[in-house]
Amino acid sequence: MPMQAIILLLIAEKLNLSANYYFAMILTEKFLLLRHKYWMERIGEAGIWDAEKFKPVMFIVRKRSKSYDGLFCRKWVKKGEREELQDSIIMYQQYPDLSQQEIDDTLVHEMIHQYIYQNNIIDSSTHGKVFLNFMRRINDSFPNELNLRVSGGIKERSGEGDTLHKLIIVHHDSGLCHCCKVNPNKSDVFMRLIGEHKNDWKVRSYELCESKDRYFDSFTACTHRLHGVRMTEKELAVFRRKCGVRTPTTTTI
Repeated sequence: MPMQAIILLLIAEKLNLSANYYFAMILTEKFLLLRHKYWMERIGEAGIWDAEKFKPVMFIVRKRSKSYDGLFCRKWVKKGEREELQDSIIMYQQYPDLSQQEIDDTLVHEMIHQYIYQNNIIDSSTHGKVFLNFMRRINDSFPNELNLRVSGGIKERSGEGDTLHKLIIVHHDSGLCHCCKVNPNKSDVFMRLIGEHKNDWKVRSYELCESKDRYFDSFTACTHRLHGVRMTEKELAVFRRKCGVRTPTTTTI
């Protein structure tokens, strides 16, 4: 071990601090994979979530961001001749000396988003009641290891904004629905696409809707493939009221 590290370790021991608390951690994809597995199992053992319900995710490390410490996102990627949806957790190296707890706090925050998104859990907003309930239970269960919070450059968004979002709601024969935010220039194309595949997709009806609610500001608009939030008809009724979703046109198949 380098002499500088030995000196720092002795200082940490003198102050009764753990090495993980004192030393900066190297932020790499491999390190994130190990910590993700660790917290997925630890929090699962605490009964807060079901570790078996996590689906694969890619880890990406980037330089400092003015807006985010971390980010969970989903996008279409090309694999050979096919395109598939890929989930990613992006972590930003905000400082060269991030501690393990700082990394863990951001990672577990994004893991909550991952769990909610991959299991189609409906929340009132990006950091809504469901998210905050997960966060509170995790903080209560691991008070000496985690301190999750909602803060930073991106504030909670709700209520009417300035942007008019174009939405397509697809009603399936099974009773489930999908709410998809679409590029306004592509709405006619997607409506036609749904009509062409209504039998294959078992579509009962579909609607071209709109909303100015800021909840949709963080949604990625569909440009080439439809993807969106899945919910039941009952959940959709509540979702409409909360997000001010209007239906100027309805097409029934």
